[in-house]
Formats: sequence, C-alpha cells, structure tokens
Amino acid sequence: MKAYKEYFDEENNKFTLFEFEVAGEKDFSKEPVTNLADNENCHFCNAKLAHDAVENLNVKIASGEITVIKCKDCGKFFVLGNSERDWYLSKNYAIPKRCYSCRKIKKQNAQNIKG
Repeated sequence: MKAYKEYFDEENNKFTLFEFEVAGEKDFSKEPVTNLADNENCHFCNAKLAHDAVENLNVKIASGEITVIKCKDCGKFFVLGNSERDWYLSKNYAIPKRCYSCRKIKKQNAQNIKG
C-alpha cells in the first residue's frame, strides 16, 4: 500500500510530500490528523488528501498565517500559527523554540528534577 508523509524543504520554505510503501494492513487513512507539521505519525493513503493538506500549509506559509520553526532540540520542523504566536506574546512568553514533543519532554524533565 502506498502512503505519504510530509517534510519541510527548508531551502524552498515549503512542505513537500514523499511517497513510500507500507507493508501490512495498517490503514493510515483512518487515523486522525491534527497537526501535520508536528506529528511524525501523520500519514495519508489518499494521495489527493495528502497533496491538499500540504498545499494548504504552503498557502498559509506564503500568506504569513503560519510560521515554520526548526526545533532546537530534535531538529524537526513545527508550525506556529498567528493566533498561537499572539497568545505567547500576550502573556509575555518567548516564542517557542522547541516542538510540542520536545517542550513536553523538557517540562517533564524539569518536574522530575524538582520532584
């Protein structure tokens, strides 16, 4: 079965898809996709849905609606929307430099040290 996964092309500042074969019966099309750019398990079996999702991200990048940031810990790219960015700024917080997964790990490690 063919599946698709996005990756961020830093040089061209846009997302692109790559296609790969999946062994077995796993049906990625039934999995929820919440954040295409921060979830390493985002796969699509439907080529049109995959291309539409990536194109939607690229339109938002071009319009300035979202920003793509490279995580300083793991090096993966994640998306930060304007509303999320505005929330951080309204609280006088720094814009995140880590993806959600790395922020979660960092927070958990800090709690373990205090614990």
